[in-house]
Amino acid sequence: MYWLLSLLLLTQEWPMFGRDPQHTNAALVEATAQPKLLWTFRPGEHLWRYTRRASVWSSSAVIARLGQDLRLFVGSYDRNLYCLDGKTGREVWRYTTGGAINAAPVFYRAQGAPSVAVVSTDRVIYGLDAQRGGLRWSYAVYPWTFTAFEAIASSPIAVEAGDAVHLVIALWYSDRKPLRNIQRGEVLCLDGATGAVVWRRQVSVSALSSPAYANIHGRPTLFVAGIDGNLYCLDAADGRLRWTFASAIPITSSPLLGDTGRRPVVMFGTQFGLLFCLDAETSTELWRYKTGMQITSAGAVAALDHVPLLFVPSYDRHLYGLELASGRLRWRFETKQHIASAPIVVMMGGRLSVVCASLDNHLYAVEAADGRLRWSHPLRRRPWFYEARGETVWPSPSAVSYEEKPLLVLPWYDGSVYAFSDQ
Repeated sequence: MYWLLSLLLLTQEWPMFGRDPQHTNAALVEATAQPKLLWTFRPGEHLWRYTRRASVWSSSAVIARLGQDLRLFVGSYDRNLYCLDGKTGREVWRYTTGGAINAAPVFYRAQGAPSVAVVSTDRVIYGLDAQRGGLRWSYAVYPWTFTAFEAIASSPIAVEAGDAVHLVIALWYSDRKPLRNIQRGEVLCLDGATGAVVWRRQVSVSALSSPAYANIHGRPTLFVAGIDGNLYCLDAADGRLRWTFASAIPITSSPLLGDTGRRPVVMFGTQFGLLFCLDAETSTELWRYKTGMQITSAGAVAALDHVPLLFVPSYDRHLYGLELASGRLRWRFETKQHIASAPIVVMMGGRLSVVCASLDNHLYAVEAADGRLRWSHPLRRRPWFYEARGETVWPSPSAVSYEEKPLLVLPWYDGSVYAFSDQ
């Protein structure tokens, strides 16, 4: 593949949404053969009973090593970013923002200092000290006004740029002024150490997904998808637009990058259940696959016996195993409700396995080779009796290895964060 990651990162950290800038969701940790609940964390009492896009209280979690300690960072509907002890679930610190935190944070090391950044719906990006939770910098994308509406923020990614670390964020915001109403979907690149703007580009008037990044044939490249049905390819150095692919369907997932062995590819899912696979360099459509309903995550990628595979969830209640090069279906696994969030790829007993959560209130693990069930684990019911399609946040699991033990973390729809291990 065209990106290389250290063994330490592969097993001991999950630093951002999708685990890496390509959103592969592949941890390759030796996970537990049968999960046992290690701890549960429940954020504070909710300030409101319901608001759009907030029927899930927690964002996806990121996990990092701080010296000998394991730390978990998760944003919440109650406006707080929480830092938890990964072994016990104890709250280490919290940082309160001016709005709900629907996007996953990102952990990174800037100039050797462990840092965490988060984007709030208050239109502000916060850079924090990961050890103590103190504010290092903040950047207001759009100032507060009486007519400004809350933002829809993407999960940031961290990208190495020489000796610096850059944060790339997509954000949609509006200002409902009586005259000259503003609606902007922007991609921003900030210096991770100072919060200084490297570049900032408007690409749409609609909401945007979390960006994905890869160095393709020596060219640092970004991909971001829009509800307007367009996939945008940008130069990561300056934000210049390289190409646009128009799907004519609202894109409801973040881009996912993979490599077929012959070329780098980018995938994305749409509101009508179509999954697209494009040549990441030229935007040529290579194949498309139709599921029965909406796709809100392009899934996860990993190689099995040197064959790259793609694992895609759908609202049609199925998890699909496809061949990355051709889109050919290998298997599909059925649950009893929508699968809205991304699956992750782990190892179990030396065999590649896929873990996903379904809105039937179960966590599933299946064989990557044929989709056979390995285990399922019941989860508590969400607070609502219906699925607010397209109007909520769907957190995904995260997995790491710590002190030679697996740790599987899942923020769930009952408002709690759960951690599973083998004891």
